[in-house]
Amino acid sequence: MLKFHGVQPIAPIPDLHPKGECPSCGSGTRFTLTTALLPGSRRAGVKTFAASYACDLCLAPIAIEWTVNAWSDADVPLVRDPRLLTPLGLTLEMGAAPSAVQTPMGEALDCFRADAFNGFAFLCWRAIEAMGDDTVGAGSPAPITARLDDAMALLGLADDWKSLLRRILTPAEGRSRAELPEINRDRATVLLSVMRDLIYELYTRPARLKEAVRGCRSLVRETRRERRDVETPDISLRERLVGLGHP
Repeated sequence: MLKFHGVQPIAPIPDLHPKGECPSCGSGTRFTLTTALLPGSRRAGVKTFAASYACDLCLAPIAIEWTVNAWSDADVPLVRDPRLLTPLGLTLEMGAAPSAVQTPMGEALDCFRADAFNGFAFLCWRAIEAMGDDTVGAGSPAPITARLDDAMALLGLADDWKSLLRRILTPAEGRSRAELPEINRDRATVLLSVMRDLIYELYTRPARLKEAVRGCRSLVRETRRERRDVETPDISLRERLVGLGHP
């Protein structure tokens, strides 16, 4: 979801400073405006237009569509209703997750790119089911539900968003998927952020910790080996010295 530092819409477009999750580097960062509206747009009656921004961290391009609310005397548009045209958060690190989780999430991202948000939500639910069946979930929805609550708390979501996401990802027993709410881009974007956090906490972070522990153990073994090499006399050299008559 887009947020703004300082001035909020409705405002002149140069005064607005959007922040969001970069689709290229996956970081929450600010976006800097890199293009201006073409001269003559006011006379042409432009109602909506796409402005190009750049991620402040990786400089990747981001497109935001604006609706023109009014024009200033200097022909600067006062804009409202921003809509992100560049899909957010499509860089999911899933290498440590099992294929049962990677497959539905890969298909979910394809749906997101195609604006098929209801299909995206359904496939996220499939991935949640796979997480529950995985050894991480021990075959029970309880650990996954607890992690879902943690992810929503980390994102600082309001209670209405939490209730909505629980309806999507943990439907009541006996309720069909067809009874779930419609999913628009905003809802899908929040859902994607939650799924990314779940995958990171359940798979990516533990895998990185294990790799770090293996690296530390290897370093300790190497350090001990070097110390032994320094402290242990070279037996072959000592024997040669004795053979030459040295004590």
